[in-house]
Amino acid sequence: MLDYIFKYQQSATKFIKMIKKHKLVYKASSDVIDNSKIISIEEPVADDIWDKLDELYDKLEENERKRLEAESTDCLSATALYIELKNGGNTIASIDPELVNRILGVLTIQELNDFIHQIAKSVEDPDTTPICQRK
Repeated sequence: MLDYIFKYQQSATKFIKMIKKHKLVYKASSDVIDNSKIISIEEPVADDIWDKLDELYDKLEENERKRLEAESTDCLSATALYIELKNGGNTIASIDPELVNRILGVLTIQELNDFIHQIAKSVEDPDTTPICQRK
């Protein structure tokens, strides 16, 4: 599943409309920390559908960024990564937006999520086995 996160319901609604147009299965939820709208979908099989979703998401994300900048002078540029802990809780890691943009230039959102999950797992359950002996 891939998660698409929207700050505003209006953006999430537009994205869901596109998902329904292509008859994709999705799950909608809200983040418990900041009430962001989370749309989770399975990766579509057809590349053209995938491209359309990415294009729309990029457009909606840019519109949300502009709206946030207009609404807030306190926090013009911030990126937060939400990390789910093994106890079911969540934490927020503040990350330099330029760094996240560079990372997303080479990794997909899912790959970044997997990477963060692995780090969180390793921190919560340390493995002292030498790296060359791990399976």
